Amino acid sequence: MQKFYADAFFSGTTKIMGLELKPLTLGHALVLSAIESPYITATKPPNFGDFVALVWICSRDWTESRDALVADTFKVDCAKWLNTQANLDESNADVKALTDYLETYLQVAPRYESRIKNGEVVGACTKPVRVPWPLAAAWTLMGKMTEEQAWTTPVARAFAYLAAESMYDDTLMTEEPEEETADGNSGNQD
Repeated sequence: MQKFYADAFFSGTTKIMGLELKPLTLGHALVLSAIESPYITATKPPNFGDFVALVWICSRDWTESRDALVADTFKVDCAKWLNTQANLDESNADVKALTDYLETYLQVAPRYESRIKNGEVVGACTKPVRVPWPLAAAWTLMGKMTEEQAWTTPVARAFAYLAAESMYDDTLMTEEPEEETADGNSGNQD
């Protein structure tokens, strides 16, 4: 099994700055997109404030973070929490933990890897879709599950589901390279 698929279903827990982070769901990714987090949009290098915001958002259910954003209390709530951190560890341990967390939860199935550029989904015709990629992924999943289930699906798992949905598409590659037969055709034909 490719590492991407194993991580999508069997990832451990992450603790940063004294908080246990929840699996990064499409809902979390949407909230992070709304605040233009560089961890999601990849439009600028992240700073310490971006780091703190991601930890605060991902340590809660995505709806709690969304509600704080809607009520315009997000920055105040985040600052209050940060002020309670007496032993704030900006060391390599927290940075490494966040890096591992993001590498696990923001993995994209190999099939979709080339379709996400700078926070936007790029369609087959290479024109960017003008919606945040978390919304595009959740919308696609809503045909198979409820809206609540789609928004609470961890990102890597969502892309695993999307890849599995199109498993009969001939552009989906396996871990093993295709071998050509003597007549020049692929040996993996149905």
